[in-house]
Amino acid sequence: MKNRTITVPKNKKAEIDLDFNNATNEDLIQVFLTELEFKKLQNSNFFTSINDMVDVNIDDYEDENITNRKELKLIIESNIFNPNLYDNDVLFAVSAIKELFFEALSRKTGVYFFF
Repeated sequence: MKNRTITVPKNKKAEIDLDFNNATNEDLIQVFLTELEFKKLQNSNFFTSINDMVDVNIDDYEDENITNRKELKLIIESNIFNPNLYDNDVLFAVSAIKELFFEALSRKTGVYFFF
């Protein structure tokens, strides 16, 4: 089974450490997606919508990040996290990912996708 992790460094030092693969679990806020959650989010165009909003490539077998504050705000203010768009299997994951975007914005770091 493939690891599907979405990560927010807790501070700038952790963000630098993450870039060099030196960050510890204590340095990071992480959401781990199950394969089912990943597939359902992918099939619902969750990641495609984010890709289109901020010109990134969140996809299978890709690592991507969003660190620009304006882009983080744009995603938070969009309809992407509306629970009515998703089935019950992924509502917890969508909510957790939304919280990661808020954390990244408040901590002045970014959201990192490791798929």
